[in-house]
Amino acid sequence: MVDSFGVDLILKSLEKMVPEQDADVVISTVHKAKGREWPSVKIAQDFPIEEPEEPLSDEVWRIFYVAITRAKEILDISECKTLLDLQAN
Repeated sequence: MVDSFGVDLILKSLEKMVPEQDADVVISTVHKAKGREWPSVKIAQDFPIEEPEEPLSDEVWRIFYVAITRAKEILDISECKTLLDLQAN
């Protein structure tokens, strides 16, 4: 993002953000989301899959578990097809 938009634009955008409790959308890393919950969670396909031919590590599955358990009511994993396809094989 810094390379594409520059530091100044990113900082100005951050200053205009509403408090989380007033936000329609919250974007978070799994690390920052640990211990938190939201009514609806969509998981992006950004898990560290370095060797698709190899079984996924326990660490990747732990991260995935933390991510999916942040949802109270709705969980959207439609972008995780690659991750889930790897498990099926």
